[in-house]
Amino acid sequence: MGDATEPIWEKFLPLHYYLKDSFPLLHSNLELTKVNTYGLLYVWKGSNSALKPLLLAAHQRKQQSMNGNILHSSVTLMGRAFGVGASSLATEMIERFGENAFAILLDEGSGYGEVYGRVIAVPAIAEKGNVNVQIKVTSPGGHSSLPPPHTSIGMLAELLVQYEKNPFETHLTRGSPTYRNAQCMARYAPGISSSLKEHMLHAEHCDEALRAAEEELFKDRTFMSLVGTTQAIDLVDGGVKVNALPEQAWAIVNHRISTESSIAATKVRDIELLKSLANDFNLSYTAFGSYVSNEDAPSYGTLTLSTAFGDGLEPAPVTPSGEDAAPFRLLSGTIKAAYNSHRNISGSDAIIVSPGIMSGNTDTRFYWKLTDHIFRYGHLEAAGGGSLPSGVYTVNEAISINSFVGMIGFYTTLVLNVDESSLP
Repeated sequence: MGDATEPIWEKFLPLHYYLKDSFPLLHSNLELTKVNTYGLLYVWKGSNSALKPLLLAAHQRKQQSMNGNILHSSVTLMGRAFGVGASSLATEMIERFGENAFAILLDEGSGYGEVYGRVIAVPAIAEKGNVNVQIKVTSPGGHSSLPPPHTSIGMLAELLVQYEKNPFETHLTRGSPTYRNAQCMARYAPGISSSLKEHMLHAEHCDEALRAAEEELFKDRTFMSLVGTTQAIDLVDGGVKVNALPEQAWAIVNHRISTESSIAATKVRDIELLKSLANDFNLSYTAFGSYVSNEDAPSYGTLTLSTAFGDGLEPAPVTPSGEDAAPFRLLSGTIKAAYNSHRNISGSDAIIVSPGIMSGNTDTRFYWKLTDHIFRYGHLEAAGGGSLPSGVYTVNEAISINSFVGMIGFYTTLVLNVDESSLP
């Protein structure tokens, strides 16, 4: 978490002044608490304190335009400045409201778009976990004119090739968010092949059909990546100059962990993956603080696996989305109503709502104790089933005015629906 006393965060103050000046009615009726200086927690008290409230979460983010101006995103009922807000806001709300205090939590996410000939909205009911694993090799140094068969960099290269030659085994699991999303597409999207429709129809009770559906679905590498644990070699370093043998080299592999797996299982797999090469290169092997090879055996060098940039994050708890999950049904009905109202159309099948999964991680990881019903969804119209639009997190990030108005309608409808609902 960032230090809120650093001057860089003062750039958010003009946004706070703007909100106060532009929305006086809101500020006169809602209670505002500033958390860690720049986090904004708005509380709109209802008439029945026994009912659990709705929690809307949003970012405050400074964004650079092409002409150098600083742009700001708006906030809803809770806003956190990147780096100074989410963790502090979570602590504040746990202390103030207690665990499992909210009926629904809605945070950032994708939206809706046409997929296989059908408009489908995909609120994420889960997030994959993540862990960064550092692979470090050390070996004796010396002059480059007298090289050994393998330098630290050479051995590291072989280890990294071992990773890329052996991706995680991935299978579609019944009941998982990605499985439910595939079921929905197979049932409602006309562009899905007849063979996949047939396989998914029988997949619930037939392993052979499930594997056949999996084979067809995994032709789409994006979908396959959402299903299983992934690995990406993102950082590498080694050596100091051209005439000196590198005494050490390291790389970091980023894993995004399947909702059906764990950090522990990911570590075990990585340890096993590199055992044979550690033996071939005669490296003393240590992984995550424990010896893998015999610690007393003579060796040419060392291989060490460790976590980098923290201990990692377990996959998020999966939000209920079955027939008896009232919060998901309310959100689904809200999406349909807002979509239809914005276009002045009627009917329950103009847009299909399917549970899905986020490819990345959101700040909801700090809020798991606040509710069992966490959704990541922004009602943003985009191609590819509501995936993030181009330009996100870069200069001149923007959405169309049509999408903006539609989003306002969605959030308005959601607040009204929760207010009138029978949610506890």
